Amino acid sequence: MRTANIIDHFASMPDPREDNRRHNLIDILFIVICATMCGAEKWEDVETFAKAKERRLGKYLDLPRGIPSHDTFVRVFAKLDPEAPNERYPGAADGKRVGVESRTDARRAAGG
Repeated sequence: MRTANIIDHFASMPDPREDNRRHNLIDILFIVICATMCGAEKWEDVETFAKAKERRLGKYLDLPRGIPSHDTFVRVFAKLDPEAPNERYPGAADGKRVGVESRTDARRAAGG
């Protein structure tokens, strides 16, 4: 039995952003998942992690404009449907859920 990787699971997640996308949604999601698994707790931690691991991340991701800023992570997660990751997570059927920061918290972090 083949197990899909993180990119396979989340590649079809709808991107709620307008046409002015500078970074691929899957790149942003992958970075956040990896950084969180490595202990990142704030958006600045995610950016710091990604910059430190940019070379390695580049082996798996396109990163057309390099590493997104922490502000970009905040803006993207403020627009994401909080249930969208759970629809793609294989453990969701077993009652396991992916913890995604709520839209309200992300908007508050963005100053809105």
